[in-house]
Amino acid sequence: MKTLLLLRHGKSSWNDPGLADYERPLLPKGERRTRNVADFMRKYRVDDGVDGGVDGGADESSLVIDRIVSSPAVRAGATARIAAGILGIPQSHISYEERLYDSSADDYRKVADAYWERFDSIMLVGHNPMITEFANRFLPLPIDNLPTSGCIAFRFQGGVTPNVLFAIFPKRLGS
Repeated sequence: MKTLLLLRHGKSSWNDPGLADYERPLLPKGERRTRNVADFMRKYRVDDGVDGGVDGGADESSLVIDRIVSSPAVRAGATARIAAGILGIPQSHISYEERLYDSSADDYRKVADAYWERFDSIMLVGHNPMITEFANRFLPLPIDNLPTSGCIAFRFQGGVTPNVLFAIFPKRLGS
């Protein structure tokens, strides 16, 4: 059984026209929305257990993230670090992959496959349009846009079509 979470980077700043796209930081709004989405994921991990989730232990229905793999762009890296902090994932469990920046949905698949050789559950933190295109490969109905700080989680159980665990967008959380 493999789990894949796709998290789009938080809302970023366009305030400095001289700043390269790669270097754009998160806005405070992007940081807040990312914290809200990560808090939802943290609660999902605890509350989704078969045993009622009182101990937060891993079981077949709980959500555990073994590795976060992020684009090295400043805004994506910041998003990954915020999510890791809230989810209790050590910063040393974040990897950075250039193939998640200015790439293709096929590159996202290659990154996922490479990390699945070592980990059962991974979170990719990346950019549009690639992350939306990659998500649409697994969604029963395609979406137009994975919003900034939006996250979709899939669980693969032997078949080609995974179960969608959740799709959470910041506006649904009131942020």
